[in-house]
Amino acid sequence: MTRPNLVWIGAGLLGALFLGVWALGSRASEGSPVTLSSMAGSARSAPAPPPERPGEISSRSLLRELVDLGALARLPEPPYEARFASSYDRRSVTPNDSEGWFANDDWASAERANYLRVEQKAGRTEYVLFDAKGPGAVVRLWSASPAGTLRFYFDGSERAELEEPFDELLSGRGSLPEPFAYVAAKGRNSYFPLAFRKSLKITTDSLVSRSSKGTPRDKLYYQVQYRAYPEALAERVRTFAKEELAFVSADPRAARVFEEPWKAYEASPRASRHQFSATEGGLQVSLETAGGAAVRELVVIVAQASDAALRRARLRASFDGEKTIDVPLGDFFGAAPGVSPYDTLPFTVRADGSFTCRFAMPFRERAVLEVVGSPGASAELILEPEPWSERSLYFHARSRPPASVQSQPPRDLPMLKLEGQGVYVGDAFNIDNPAQRWWGEGDDKIYVDGEEFPRCFGTGTEDYYGYAWSTTEVFSRALHAQPRTSGPDFFGQISNNRFRTLDAIPFQRAFRFDLELWHWESARVRWDATTYFYARPGVRVLDPP
Repeated sequence: MTRPNLVWIGAGLLGALFLGVWALGSRASEGSPVTLSSMAGSARSAPAPPPERPGEISSRSLLRELVDLGALARLPEPPYEARFASSYDRRSVTPNDSEGWFANDDWASAERANYLRVEQKAGRTEYVLFDAKGPGAVVRLWSASPAGTLRFYFDGSERAELEEPFDELLSGRGSLPEPFAYVAAKGRNSYFPLAFRKSLKITTDSLVSRSSKGTPRDKLYYQVQYRAYPEALAERVRTFAKEELAFVSADPRAARVFEEPWKAYEASPRASRHQFSATEGGLQVSLETAGGAAVRELVVIVAQASDAALRRARLRASFDGEKTIDVPLGDFFGAAPGVSPYDTLPFTVRADGSFTCRFAMPFRERAVLEVVGSPGASAELILEPEPWSERSLYFHARSRPPASVQSQPPRDLPMLKLEGQGVYVGDAFNIDNPAQRWWGEGDDKIYVDGEEFPRCFGTGTEDYYGYAWSTTEVFSRALHAQPRTSGPDFFGQISNNRFRTLDAIPFQRAFRFDLELWHWESARVRWDATTYFYARPGVRVLDPP
């Protein structure tokens, strides 16, 4: 989805916009104009970005990592744990209590204390949504119903470094700049990283939001994804301060790529291009290297682009003799069950039947990739030299074939379960709904390294995929998309995608992802999914019966 007006205004204007927001602290109300001259004046008076220390963990370094797909192909350095906070229904305690486990009041309100606690400060009530100790970084914020003023207290400070209306901050109208903060299909999102050395507390002074009609709504939905770094790394962390927003304009590549994600990979002078050759079964390319390399861009163009043809055809890949990909062709590119055009950092799908993958695929010595069962297709890839190391990971794509299940009572759908070491980086979920009522109340539940309770417990399927209020709006942003809806209402085929960079989830021994199916009507639905992860050699996928 091309949005050229923002991208091509030029680095000077982009810098003026972001620096102007910083200098103003909090932007004027939506109805108040902000002129180009006032923004340019603010940019001229703003201080230069603070110098970056070698190896520092900061909003600046994390913004570079946000758009670096190659970084996913190695065990994280510096290491971190992926953590999560949300307004999930606190009655969900154990799967042994099915009523509580599938409880659906996933919001904070006067009656539902789905937050941490209440504090009194300066004569006002503040609801604590998030409170983390030790070094870390918030890497994703989401809300369907932002309420009140959001305050961020860094490193134990009594003064909030950020103090702005919740809705403005997560809509790109506050200090956190577009394109990192925005509205997508009614969902408020921010991927702007906020690092902290000692602690971070996030509060709001109200739980009452406004509906689209302006009526009060005592429901606050929220999610906070963050990284927790080892205590030993605290000295490397630069705690966020507003002045750091200046470096967004000083180094605008992250904003440019986040706005135009198909530009995420730029081939180096050492890259080589390889065409697939025709074989009796389809297309194949074999690659050999001494010391290591990585497939950085894969393009497949199909002649038959029907839903059935893209399900019959398959993409297969093995790296150093380990098979890591064997999935239907359309499913691999997150476009199942057919051609649903969209643009994200890792995938681009065009209506003309061209499919592009930018997930890096490293190997030590030999790689074989095949396209089978797609007559008339063509394919090519770009290979970059890349030394293989003890931190290098193989790229995996795993397909869950279509399954028919009864929608009521609610159940957990097994998206992925595996043993080994690696990093989880995304998924594409598809459902064929025979009813016109909403199907996606179900929460995401992610377990890491054998946990009994989910590390990440979400608030609804559309919330996990970054939109809100069960909208059927088709959209695509850098890291999430809803490329297909059929209708009327919620009837027919719906496709949702989410990909991860800063919010990727490392695991040392095991990983499990379940997605609730929670439907407002009893119906027989069909679902399927493709999951994406990186892993050290020998990872074992545990398929349920």
